[in-house]
Amino acid sequence: MDETKNEVPRGEPGELYVAGVQITKEYFNDPERTQAAYVKIPHLGNQVWFKTGDLVKERESGNLNYLGRLDNQVQILGNRVELQEVDCIIKKASNSEMVISLAWPLKNGMAEKIITFIAESKEQESAKILEYCKKTLPPYMIPRDIFFIDKIPLNDNEKFDKQKPIHILETNA
Repeated sequence: MDETKNEVPRGEPGELYVAGVQITKEYFNDPERTQAAYVKIPHLGNQVWFKTGDLVKERESGNLNYLGRLDNQVQILGNRVELQEVDCIIKKASNSEMVISLAWPLKNGMAEKIITFIAESKEQESAKILEYCKKTLPPYMIPRDIFFIDKIPLNDNEKFDKQKPIHILETNA
């Protein structure tokens, strides 16, 4: 489906929605998330559909190609990871609010490792930051490389702008 809950033409990317007895009825104790993910699509009847957050493309054969996630969830060495969780730990360890972690190299929503960029950090020793990570994160979520940068490139909405280049001051991983 597209953003307006209309089917996309075969061969075009869209979000995967699923319906039927195989889906749960809600997120446990999370009505806000439930309301966002479990939706009715009036032109498809009274059935409840689950928005998976997966970006797919239908092939001519009818099979679906997985293209990645619409959110920041990625697979690192076969494990699902929300990069914001890594950012949260790095923010504590580095004493900086300007942190962005990326799956690298990212291909089809999967990657071999996580790399992290930190700006405006009071802690400039990656060894200390990584030691904190080792105490709080599973091994596959620990960044392999940490880069200290002057600033995080932001878009007009004050969010990380993936289209702008990042200028590395030093690597200390």
